Amino acid sequence: MSANEIRFSAPDIGRAEVEAAERALLSGWITTGEECKSLEAELAEYLGVEHVIAMSSCTAALEIAA
Repeated sequence: MSANEIRFSAPDIGRAEVEAAERALLSGWITTGEECKSLEAELAEYLGVEHVIAMSSCTAALEIAA
């Protein structure tokens, strides 16, 4: 690793994120379960929009948008 590393974003994972990941994993629904629905609802409210769809990757989002 270079001493002049430029990070896109430093890791910022706290207790709330760990607990949300644990709930998703224990539910057995990683991509379409209640945690995903909760994320979509909270993000829609934050952005002031009616709909938000969480996608697993940029590629998936681009395919849906096409």
